[in-house]
Amino acid sequence: MASGALTAIMSFGGLLRPLTRQGLNAVQVVEMLGYFMPAMSTYAFPIAALFAATLVYGRLATDNELTAMRASGISHMGIAVPGIVLGLIVAGISMAMVCFVVPVAIMRVERVMYSNVSQWMVTQIERNHELVVQNQSVFASSARILPADPKQPDETAVLLDSPVIISGEVEDRPLPDGKLLIPQDFYLARQAVVRIGKASEDDDVQVMIDLQEGTSFPRKPANAVQGGVTATRFGPMSMPSRVGEKTKFMDLKKLHRLSEDPGRARRVSQVVRDINRRVQAREYAKLLAAEFKGKSSLRLEGLGGDAWVITRSDLPIKVTDETLTVGGSEAGAGAVVAGLADAARPVRLEQSAGGVATLNGQARGAVIKIRADDVAQRIYLDLRLDDAIMQDGSESYAKPRYTPRAISLPMPADIAAISQTTAAAYIQQQKILPPDLKGRFQRELVATSNEVTGELNSRAGFAISSFILVLVGVALGMMFKSGHFLSAFAVSIVPALLCIVLNVTGQHTLENVPRTMLAANWHNPLGIGLTVIWSGNVIVLILAVILLTRLQRQ
Repeated sequence: MASGALTAIMSFGGLLRPLTRQGLNAVQVVEMLGYFMPAMSTYAFPIAALFAATLVYGRLATDNELTAMRASGISHMGIAVPGIVLGLIVAGISMAMVCFVVPVAIMRVERVMYSNVSQWMVTQIERNHELVVQNQSVFASSARILPADPKQPDETAVLLDSPVIISGEVEDRPLPDGKLLIPQDFYLARQAVVRIGKASEDDDVQVMIDLQEGTSFPRKPANAVQGGVTATRFGPMSMPSRVGEKTKFMDLKKLHRLSEDPGRARRVSQVVRDINRRVQAREYAKLLAAEFKGKSSLRLEGLGGDAWVITRSDLPIKVTDETLTVGGSEAGAGAVVAGLADAARPVRLEQSAGGVATLNGQARGAVIKIRADDVAQRIYLDLRLDDAIMQDGSESYAKPRYTPRAISLPMPADIAAISQTTAAAYIQQQKILPPDLKGRFQRELVATSNEVTGELNSRAGFAISSFILVLVGVALGMMFKSGHFLSAFAVSIVPALLCIVLNVTGQHTLENVPRTMLAANWHNPLGIGLTVIWSGNVIVLILAVILLTRLQRQ
C-alpha cells in the first residue's frame, strides 16, 4: 500500500515540469504517466519497506509480542531476521530496477517530451520568444508549423514572424558557466523559415534557417558596414537531440563500455564531429587559397550548372581558420562610395546558371566563410562583398554589404575522409585540435568518465541503502513501544533522506567539471564525489549497527 501511494504521488509530481514547460497533450500525459510508474516505484520501494518494517515491528512491540518471543528464548537478532530478509529482497529488486528498468522508462519519458522537434521550437518561441541553435540566438514574436512538403517527407518547417538573429562565436572563458557567446552580426527580417531534418542515427537534427526580406548590421558599426539582405541562409547546423545521452538512461552494459572508452559517448562524438567539420572547412580554405594563388580568378561549380567566378586582380589573399579574405580586413570599411573608378573595386563576381550570366558585381573586397556538412558531403561558402556595385540584368544597385545565398559545392573526397577521424585519434594527436575546441574536447572526456563512474556508484549505493534503511526501521520499531511506532517511522525518515541527499549531492559534485580546466588550480572532483555518495550509507550503517547491538544486549 505504501509503495503504491508513494509511486502515484511521485509519478504525478514528475509530470509537473513537462506539463508547465512543454505543453503536453492528453495522449502524451497518459503515455508519460505509464512510463513514470515503473521508474518511480523503484524509488518508492526503499521508503515503503522502511515504513512496513517500522510499522510491523512497532506493532509487535506495542502488543507485547516481542516480550512473548523474548520469553520463548528468541533473541532480538532472531526476531530481526524477517526484516533482514525483506531488506535483502528490496535491495535486489532496487538494483535490478535502477540498472535495467528505470533507464528505459526515463528514456521513453524524454522521447515523448521531445518527440516533435518542430512543436518544441514553437513552444519555446511562444513561451520565451527565444530559440538557440548552435551559435545562433533566434528571437521571434510568434511561430507556427508549416504544412508538410510532399517532396520532403522527412523534413518539417517552422515559420517565424519578425525574427531577430544574433550570429556569434562561442569562446571558452573562466566564467561560472564556462561559455560566452560573442555576438558578431545582427539580422532582422520580416519572416524566417526554420527547416528541420534528421541528421544522424543519434536523434540529432539538421537545422537550416532561411531569412527573407531583412537587413544586417555588425556589432561594431564603427569599422564595418550595414546592408540589406534579400535572402540569407544559416546552416546547415546540427542541433543535438533534446533527449541527449545521459548516464541515467543507460543500462549496465552501456555504462561498462563507456567506462572503458569515454570516447564512445555521444557528447564526445559531437565534439569530434564539430572538430572534423572545422578541420574540413579549414583544409578547404587552404585548398581554395592554393587554387587562387598564381592566377587572378577562381571558378566554383555547383550542382545543376550553377557557377561562380571570382576575380581578384592582384589583391592579397589571407586564410584565417575557416575564412578566406580577399583584399585585406579593411577592404570593406565604410559605406558605398559612388562614382569610384573600376580600379577602386578590383574584386569581381560573375554568377551564371547553365552557361547564362545571371548576376555581375564588383567590390572593394570579399570575405568567404567556409562551412562543411559531413552528412550531405557538401561545402557551403558564405560570400560577402563589401562596398559592392551589383548588376542584375539591366538593373544596377549599390550594396555596402552584399551577401548572396550560400554557395553549395560538392566536397572533395580527401576532405570528406576527415569525417572518419575518431576520438581516439584526437586523443593521441591533440596538437592538431583547433585551440578553441581542445579544452572542450578534454572537458567532455573527463566529464563523461566522471558521470559514468558516479552513476555506477550511485546505483549501487541506492540499492544498498535500501537494505540498511530496513535494518534501521526494524531496530527503531522494536525500541519504540506503547503506540509510538509511527514516531519511530518519522525518526527513521531522517536517515533515509540523509542517504538520498548525499547520494544526489555526490553525483552533482563529481559531475561539476568546469568548461575551462586550468592545470594550475583545477582538481578532478571524482574522489570527493564518490566519498559523498557513500558517506550517507556509511553513517546510516553505523547507526543501524549501534541500534541492533543495543537491542541484542537487552
